[in-house]
Amino acid sequence: MKPNFILSIFLILILLLSSQVLFAQGSFVKHPKLDKLIFQNNKGKQFKKLAFDKAEYDEREGCWRVAIDEKWGIFKPSWKELSHPIEYDYIGPFVGQKGYIKSATAICKKGDQYGVITDYRVILEPEYDKIEHIGKTKYYLKIKKGNLWGLYDADQQNKIGGIEYDEIKSFDEETGLRVVKYQGEWGTTSYKEPFKVDPSMNVPYEKPDVLAKLASCKDATDESCTEKTLKQRSAAFIQYPKLAKDNGIEGIVIAQLNIDENGKIVESYIKRALPGGCSEEVERFIASLKEKWIPAYKDGKAIKSKVLFPVRFNLSD
Repeated sequence: MKPNFILSIFLILILLLSSQVLFAQGSFVKHPKLDKLIFQNNKGKQFKKLAFDKAEYDEREGCWRVAIDEKWGIFKPSWKELSHPIEYDYIGPFVGQKGYIKSATAICKKGDQYGVITDYRVILEPEYDKIEHIGKTKYYLKIKKGNLWGLYDADQQNKIGGIEYDEIKSFDEETGLRVVKYQGEWGTTSYKEPFKVDPSMNVPYEKPDVLAKLASCKDATDESCTEKTLKQRSAAFIQYPKLAKDNGIEGIVIAQLNIDENGKIVESYIKRALPGGCSEEVERFIASLKEKWIPAYKDGKAIKSKVLFPVRFNLSD
């Protein structure tokens, strides 16, 4: 094969790839006559067939969440068309640790049922009562049907065990270890080990005589000092997620902090979630809490306790 021919083929491939990139670098602009957002590539070419009421760019996957009459779909610039039809009531942000080859996933909703998609295919049909990302890389999902939870591997597209747990608190992707509540009792299970009750997890929290509080509230006479301090700090720290704003999502996220006898947060999790990035924003705030706590006391003895911390997301604030 002649070198010039090989060079020509190589240049053609570069041009084809470049055209894909150039198209992907476009954006949506308001069309004055259509009163819609239409896609325009970086050369100024407009595609009137791609007209929507709303368009939100997802940086993680390089695609757009687009809406018509409050129904959402996914537009892939490299395809020059929709990769998911306009039929969802909600599509969340694509989540997945960067640096992985695997596709990120987004939680979607039709009516009151939840499903999961990548930027171009359906992973789980919307037939679940609730779905949440779990694990370090966020490639695993907690799925709920009725009152029971199960785990799903989005990469391998298979369930990990059955939908049989009362609750799933944590999941270690490397070992497969899961902290779960099964038939009313807390314990652990993994890929190789069956469920085993952990007695230390089932010790009930005692009702304290003195509640746990932030160290900065040690000498405060106001019993609500910790509550007020957390509210003040969270208000300054937490930002209303754009996705939640754009979709009119309001409500309350409730976080639970478990404080041990030494005043250390040994565990925290979201007890009541809210979509649109609200729960993740509360988790981010909790992770920023570095101040030590004064433990709760009962009969003069330090005990472990739990602190419930609500965060309200209100668009009118």
